Amino acid sequence: MKKIINGKVYDTETAVSLGSFYAGYSGDLNHREEELFRTPKGAYFIDGGGHSYWSGRDIWKDENDNGEAYERWGVIAVTEEEALSWMERHGETEVIEEYFSHLLKEA
Repeated sequence: MKKIINGKVYDTETAVSLGSFYAGYSGDLNHREEELFRTPKGAYFIDGGGHSYWSGRDIWKDENDNGEAYERWGVIAVTEEEALSWMERHGETEVIEEYFSHLLKEA
């Protein structure tokens, strides 16, 4: 999947996948699929989607002409802090330490 956002190219073929998250089954209200990527230049994006009733990011919430919820798929750019937050919820500690160590602090 390739998408241009604000003049920047986000391409799953050239980016590194840092982790993925799956919930529910296709077609049900809890269905969600997301994958976090890092571009060669260090930008982050999520490729995925799911049913609009999912309690995740509002950007995927949408309705058809009849006002019914439906699934929407696509690429969204996220900040480094949003990527770290996503990884804290869905990723592995080793990947977090490799890509986000400069944002971590000792407790």
